[in-house]
Parts: sequence; C-alpha cells; structure tokens
Amino acid sequence: MIIIHNQYLVLEGEKMLGNIEWKTEYSFAEIETIRVVENKLCIHFPIDYLNIAIKFQGGEPSSKTIVVNGNIIIFGFLLTFLAFDELDILDIYNSVRYTLPQNHFPFAIDEKGNMFCFDYSGGDVPIVVFAEKERGNTVTTSYIAQSFSDFVQMLQ
Repeated sequence: MIIIHNQYLVLEGEKMLGNIEWKTEYSFAEIETIRVVENKLCIHFPIDYLNIAIKFQGGEPSSKTIVVNGNIIIFGFLLTFLAFDELDILDIYNSVRYTLPQNHFPFAIDEKGNMFCFDYSGGDVPIVVFAEKERGNTVTTSYIAQSFSDFVQMLQ
C-alpha cells in the first residue's frame, strides 16, 4: 500500500527496496520533526531515503555488508530524528560538522561509528558517500552510489 503523507510518499511493508528487510525498535519518525531537521540543515532529504527512515528510524537492514573501494564495511544503524537519542541525526551532525566536507550530512553509521552521508555538493539531489574517521579530526570520503536506493541495492 502507498500512503501520501504531506509531501512525502510512504510505502507500507517491510521489503521496500530489493529484498532488504528493515527492523527497528523505534516508533515512526514524525514528518514535522523531519521538516525541522531539514530546515536546520537547509536541505531536503531524498524521498527514497524518507520512505525507509520514516518507518525504520534507528533501524538496521537484514543485509549489512557493503564493499567500498575494496573494503568490507558493515552497516550499523540509520540515524534517528529523536532529540537527545544516541543516534540523533542533528546531534551526530553537530558533533562532526567541522570535520566533514561542506554539504555532507550523515544519515547512518557503520559498526565502527563511521558515517554514511548524503553529499549535496552537486546540487539538490545528493549522492551517497562513506565518511571514514582518520587520525586526529580528519575524515576521508569515498563515493558509494548515485542515490539512496542504489546504496541499499548494494547491501549484501
């Protein structure tokens, strides 16, 4: 079933992209809260990401492995839209904003605390990159996919 909620398209069901199933212990993300986050960051999250994040904030996929530049990365969790939560998207962004390249916004973490980010450097439609913490306060980024949907399809 498809539900249009405000300007966002929300898909019902647990298998939303490919054969990936998502699970979470969190409740649905509130559209109004997402809009507040978008306004604070001056971005609009991609619809394909919102289709998952609304229903599965703080969640993890059934397939968690992705290969980035020949390295195996294990997906941890989607970030949440819950203030003061350990996975709060704004708290995490604010803690790393000066180490991330400009126009990079985390949406998930791996098992080591590195971040999967939307890179808006090319405009309003972001690509997905992996931001890996290096020694000191530096971060290196690696291209992963053209879209969130493409990123999810790469999970094994």
